[in-house]
Amino acid sequence: MAESRDGNRRRFNAFAMDMEKTICISLRFNALEHLHHLLCL
Repeated sequence: MAESRDGNRRRFNAFAMDMEKTICISLRFNALEHLHHLLCL
């Protein structure tokens, strides 16, 4: 029982890290897009 709970926590941590990475990438992409618009004006 404790073993499966630990596995779930590990899976959740991996999922959270993936989400964090995805959010960071999308934020960086949005920032680049905004810079691009500013430079094109």
